Amino acid sequence: MGDGGPTNARDALERETEAGARAGLRAERVGAVRVVELEEHRGLAWILGLAGGLSLLGVVTYVFSPHEWLGVDKYWSAGVSLAVWCLGLLLGRRRAPYLLRGSAPELRELLDAAAGGVARPSVSVARGALGYSIAVVRGNEEKGFFIEVEREAEARALLARMGVAWPGTADVSMRVGPLRLGSARRVLAFCGMISALLYTLVVAGFGLGVYKGTFGVPALMAAILASVLFLVEPVFRSVQRVGKDTFDGRSRIAEHFRAHAWHPVDASTTTFEVDARVRLLDRNVEANETTEAWLARLDALGTGEQVYRSDAYGIEELRRIADDPTAPAGARLGALRLLNRMLLGIPEELRVRVAEDLGPRARIVVDDAATGAIAEELDALGPAFRARRNPRSS
Repeated sequence: MGDGGPTNARDALERETEAGARAGLRAERVGAVRVVELEEHRGLAWILGLAGGLSLLGVVTYVFSPHEWLGVDKYWSAGVSLAVWCLGLLLGRRRAPYLLRGSAPELRELLDAAAGGVARPSVSVARGALGYSIAVVRGNEEKGFFIEVEREAEARALLARMGVAWPGTADVSMRVGPLRLGSARRVLAFCGMISALLYTLVVAGFGLGVYKGTFGVPALMAAILASVLFLVEPVFRSVQRVGKDTFDGRSRIAEHFRAHAWHPVDASTTTFEVDARVRLLDRNVEANETTEAWLARLDALGTGEQVYRSDAYGIEELRRIADDPTAPAGARLGALRLLNRMLLGIPEELRVRVAEDLGPRARIVVDDAATGAIAEELDALGPAFRARRNPRSS
């Protein structure tokens, strides 16, 4: 009987982990992270909003007459100006959550900027139902962001990169704008833009001047109201204490505030220990294992003479790991991949339960495609993160 199986694979994994630990798990070698910004980008909104609004004012007061230069009706200029005004108010928003590779220069710049202030950054860590949330505020600016990672080792590496001791600083406060006011302003701006475009099409395009009030007045009122909300939003920004305050709703920001309020990681928190056999199924970030290498290692666990060893993974053990919501997401996916190879398919009930937690990852990891293609799809999804339910409502 040849050597192999989980025992030898575990020994190799531990040797790789020790080598990775000696080299130091740098932030550049962390897997993909997801960044959730709190600060709104309002520069383009100001430019387009002012340009559209002043253009409309010039058209109705006959100071600005681009329609005369183009030889068209003034309703074209009025409608387009109104639509641009509303478009600007629609664009003033936070950047959507985005992925950064561990080796990406943008991630290094983000961490360096956080650690490069006069005062050290304020950092808080929380463990969600899936993954870890890191709240970062640079110095005393109260402008912060959240970073999502899948594993504790990656969270530790990012804190070390910022020069912050685990598990972070005591108090973290972020200035957050009123989420509902921003949503209301964007809804008004969108409705105003559609009404302005209809005004341009119907009144200017088809020459139906009788409908000027039908489409023009709602567009103008929506633009004015959205502008008022745009101007007052900064006034209603408030300082939220990470780990103390929470938001209602399903936004990504609300998810992170809930995670830090319900399950913060502090000095008294015990490190989340994972059984060695469960950990073997997860990607070994301490050894800087890539997703493709992890998939290849999983495939090697269930082939050849290894399947006859007494310590080989059994169907029931893999089923239990895949179905365990407290197990690391990577280990659950690894168990699912091995189980799919053994059973030539996944039981429907198990597949549905895992997919409820891990989304399309449960489908991708058991695909028949080449490991390189599967690894690309999994990496494109980024780390699995979800805040826990409030323990009081469980």
